[in-house]
Amino acid sequence: MRDNKPGRGMIAICSANSVGLITEDEPKEIIYENGEKGYAYTGIHLTDNTSKIGHMWSSRDPVIIGSIDKTVCAMLIGFLTHTPDAQKKKVMDTLSYFRDKLNT
Repeated sequence: MRDNKPGRGMIAICSANSVGLITEDEPKEIIYENGEKGYAYTGIHLTDNTSKIGHMWSSRDPVIIGSIDKTVCAMLIGFLTHTPDAQKKKVMDTLSYFRDKLNT
C-alpha cells in the first residue's frame, strides 16, 4: 500500500460502509443524489450493500483497507462482464496498469 494514501488501485470503505475500488488518483467533483456537490475519490462498488457491484462508488474520505494484486485482478475480471461499458473501461485500465506493474 501507499501509506494509506487514496489512489488508483486502492480498495477502500466509504462512509456508507461500502467497499470500493478507487479508479482515479485524484478526487474529482461529483454531484450527490441530493444535489450536493463535493470532491471525492471515485471508483466501482465491490460490495452490494448500497449499490450493485460494478456501479459507481465514491468517498470524500476513504478508509484504505488494501490494494489490488494479481489474485484480485483475476477476481475483478470475472465479474466485469456485468459492468456498464464506461465504468468497465476505467476498471480495465486500472487492472492493466497494476497487472503491468506486478509483472515487472
